[in-house]
Amino acid sequence: MVIRIYDYFRTHRMVLWSSLIAVTLLLVSLIVGLSYKEDITDFLPLNEDEKQYMSIYQNVSGANKLIVIFDSPDDADKTCEAIDLFEECLALRDSLGWCSEMFSSVDAEQMTEVRRFVYDNIPYFLTDADYTRMDSLLENTDYVSLRLISDREQLMFPISSMIVEGIANDPLNLYAPVFERMRGAMVEHSFEMYDGRIFTPDMSRALVTINSPFGGSETSSNGQLLSLIDSTISDVRSLCPDVNIHTFGGPAIAVDNATQIKHDSMLAVTLSVVLILAILFYSFRTYRNLLFIALSIGWGWLFALGAMAVFRDQISIIVIGILSIIIGIAVNYPLHLVAHLRHQPNVRAALSDIVKPLLVGNITTVGAFLALVPSQSSALRDLGLFASFLLVGTIIFVLLYLPHCVKSDAKTSEETLIFGRLADIKFEKNRWIVGAIIVLTLVFGWFAPGVQFDTNMSNLNYMSDQHRLDARYFQNLSTDIDSLKSISETFLFSSGKSYDEALENDLDCQVALREAGVQSKYATFIRPKTEQEASLSRWKSFVEKYNSKYKDTVEEYAIKAGFQPSALTRFHAKMDADYEVQSAEYF
Repeated sequence: MVIRIYDYFRTHRMVLWSSLIAVTLLLVSLIVGLSYKEDITDFLPLNEDEKQYMSIYQNVSGANKLIVIFDSPDDADKTCEAIDLFEECLALRDSLGWCSEMFSSVDAEQMTEVRRFVYDNIPYFLTDADYTRMDSLLENTDYVSLRLISDREQLMFPISSMIVEGIANDPLNLYAPVFERMRGAMVEHSFEMYDGRIFTPDMSRALVTINSPFGGSETSSNGQLLSLIDSTISDVRSLCPDVNIHTFGGPAIAVDNATQIKHDSMLAVTLSVVLILAILFYSFRTYRNLLFIALSIGWGWLFALGAMAVFRDQISIIVIGILSIIIGIAVNYPLHLVAHLRHQPNVRAALSDIVKPLLVGNITTVGAFLALVPSQSSALRDLGLFASFLLVGTIIFVLLYLPHCVKSDAKTSEETLIFGRLADIKFEKNRWIVGAIIVLTLVFGWFAPGVQFDTNMSNLNYMSDQHRLDARYFQNLSTDIDSLKSISETFLFSSGKSYDEALENDLDCQVALREAGVQSKYATFIRPKTEQEASLSRWKSFVEKYNSKYKDTVEEYAIKAGFQPSALTRFHAKMDADYEVQSAEYF
């Protein structure tokens, strides 16, 4: 079949070149719609559920957060000044609103609003344990009296507005466990506050966090975001030279990782191409055949990208970098034809001689790479497909088009080159070479069992020296000082067809965890509607009991403690309010 096509193209040159141009243009048009990504997690063998869990975990763990670190150990005031300038400059530069979710200071007003919302909606957040506690406290009239006296004494001294509001809403301290659970769900790191800014415990660094609107793995857009932030940092550095400013966080590491991957990929491909072409030029000493060998590989690469565009919208740039090793395999196809023309000047006869061994070798090699396609790792699947298409595209060009481009060139004798002389050496008859190989084999065999696989997944990522230092610093912040062991957490995700179904499943999981003796670090504050109905029913029973037994007593003790009758207005208003089942958006 190949010979018949060769004969047809030889007598129909217009068809030959038209078909080559048409196929090439088709491949180029397909490649235009192909995008590239640099996500190292593509090499992880994740199924669809695990991909969803990975996405959720990245959101929960803050993988989409950029941290701008302001480092000035000796002067916190200069650090705060630098943060002010950073905010101003970034606001002027950020015309697209990429940094709209920036957290640079503690918003006391927002914290007050949250507390006020919880107080105003307290029935939704109370648990059975809370009701047991409240009943126990109210049954003790001494507690009510002593608590109101304590409140009165606190109000006689300078205290924060937050405590004043807490006494007004909850003079008997009945709802304290709700706020304790909220504090328990907050970040454990004991950050310091100075002038409203967030500092690390040693006051050496101040932190500004920015939520990337592109997520943690969209390196192209995050690269533009980092460029925006870096240019702002440069402006601030010129005004505050004593403050060292740099970025950290998942998106920053991902961008550095992608940049390094692209650099390494280009370097690997360039080195492989240069070395192969240098060896071929040394062997053949002719630019013409060397050019057509390179053209064969290039067309095969084009064919692979175009074929991948049919099956994929995007391809990992890491895969392309790894495939630089495939060039060494693909180059054998045009090399066979060019080398054979030295011994067989007739192109048709040379092509006839090599068709069968080339096709057999191609099929077996392609089959080996296609074995990667069923793997769970999307990057390995792309690796198998791309390598297969590259080899198929190269051999198509070699068998159909290259014979009409090359010509016989027997000027340089193989025997005059070092490769020819090496081929004449009878290694198996040289006892010194055989002995050396045996000794090296024994040495390598002795040390081979000591080689182990690196099981640390974090080593998949490239990290700059600065990022490694920052990662180690923040990791130490989340370390138990007493045991010097890093805190590790296991996350349990609950899903459903609707928000309420997901919340109900979460509630079932919480019950199962408690029954199994597993303590959950985070409390559930948003509850499904069915659970809200039960909570409001329990609240109604509590209010009826309170109004009938305790209301007058509490007012009496409040007046004795020195309060005006109106002091309990907010407290009683919550008892008398009508609450309804709310949607999740309400919370």
